[in-house]
Amino acid sequence: MSSCKEAMEFRFACKKFNKYKTIPSEILGEILEATLLSPSSFGMQPWRITVAQSQNVKDDLRKACWDQPQLSECSDVIIFTCENYLLKPGSDYVKERFMERGLDEEATDRYIEVYNNFITPKMAKEGCLEAWSEKQAYIAAANLMTCAASLKVDSCPIEGFEEDSVKKILDLDEDYSIALLVALGYRDQEQSKRHRLEPFDVVSFI
Repeated sequence: MSSCKEAMEFRFACKKFNKYKTIPSEILGEILEATLLSPSSFGMQPWRITVAQSQNVKDDLRKACWDQPQLSECSDVIIFTCENYLLKPGSDYVKERFMERGLDEEATDRYIEVYNNFITPKMAKEGCLEAWSEKQAYIAAANLMTCAASLKVDSCPIEGFEEDSVKKILDLDEDYSIALLVALGYRDQEQSKRHRLEPFDVVSFI
């Protein structure tokens, strides 16, 4: 069995964590490093990570996330935020992301033009830019959880939250959006039964 498959079979949405067991800093560092290697559309890396370790902050996040107990019982809460204002055409951030590829000026300008043509229609529709950037965060979150599982660290992705409340805890303004939160730690429950569709229900070849 491959290590990737072992990690995927280990992972489940852990709802009850051992609140007395914390993730060693070197293990957490490895998980975060793997997350930073995640791909993103156009290489924009629009997401940012906040790691909540303070018990007071975790307790506040629990209140902002429909009183889900795993948030206050886990070792660390990873909050994925998106800096959407950076993604606007003409921003220095966008230019820097393309310039770091080491291409000549003409090729860089072409890439930026393609990006601008792609992103401008998204800005014209309310919420569309945020949805696109949050998709990138989900790619990173999936890699975070798989890497954590490979290191025998449990996780629980959380979408149930009051965004304004989470922003207030993190002291973020309207230029940011909250993609999702991931609780990390060590399970204090039996692994729940996995329910998945059969491959023939999901996969087709053409």
